[in-house]
Amino acid sequence: MEGWLDIAFSQVVENTIAGAVLGSIFLLVVSLTRRALPALSISLAVLVLVRLAFPVAPEIGVGNLLEWEKAPEMNQDSYLAENVTPPQAEFEQLVLSDSFEGVTQDCSELTGEQFFAAERNVDFAIPWGAIWLTGMLLLLSCFFVRQIRFAVRMHRRSQAVEGPKSDLFKECCEELKIRRRVRFEAMEGLHSPILFGLFGPRFLVPVGFEKLFSHDEARAIFFHELAHLKRLDLWWNWFALLLACVHWFNPFVWLVIRRFRSDRELLCDHYAMRYLGQASLYPATLLKVVEGFTTRKNSMLGAAAASPMFRQKSEIK
Repeated sequence: MEGWLDIAFSQVVENTIAGAVLGSIFLLVVSLTRRALPALSISLAVLVLVRLAFPVAPEIGVGNLLEWEKAPEMNQDSYLAENVTPPQAEFEQLVLSDSFEGVTQDCSELTGEQFFAAERNVDFAIPWGAIWLTGMLLLLSCFFVRQIRFAVRMHRRSQAVEGPKSDLFKECCEELKIRRRVRFEAMEGLHSPILFGLFGPRFLVPVGFEKLFSHDEARAIFFHELAHLKRLDLWWNWFALLLACVHWFNPFVWLVIRRFRSDRELLCDHYAMRYLGQASLYPATLLKVVEGFTTRKNSMLGAAAASPMFRQKSEIK
């Protein structure tokens, strides 16, 4: 088990160092181009996430293959004769390692006091692999518990929305050519319109949504959330959060993922405004969502399977 943890943690560290270097470059670039080119920012973030997820292939060149072919053949007897030490010889040469302050006499010559004194000087390695695995499992457990709790509340408190807003939602799905069936439901205790579910997506709105938003405002919200569905952002949320759990000790990973999520929200804003044809209406609608419903910050750990329409007021321009 320890050997497997050491190998896995070493690979994670290698990936996370490379991801931190790419992430720092990404954060520098997007700080200059994010508002103007959100698509470029998202593409760069994807490169960072892919590097975090997959190790670089081992270097196997033509020269290495030729050297392998030229290597002399070795039968089993010669290999054992050259590499395996007889048990008796190994026992006779048994000495203390360098970790016992350089003592090299035979074990049989050590007194009891000398043995325990040397044992106290041994440096015990910190189990970094076990610490990493524990942190990852704790984060994953926290995430799945939140998802399950939200799904249970959704089934208990949500109900289908009927009327003009429901018809408008279906029209927006047709306009965006969404062929999947998306349920439109109202849920008590919800703090923002939200798209939830990978395989059976539901568009959930807080109770009172139909009365608070006009026809055009509701249309803007629908286009934004359906853009997430069309662009497979829910799947990207899962992928990014799993990487955050694996690389939980790397702050650059959390910064990149947070920026990646924010940029995708910005791109969906552009997507919605293109279909609306009324650029001035959209920021006012976002501000109304923030002031009317959202009362607490969105949690990265609790939102991988969902896409909430959340904004800070400073982001609405």
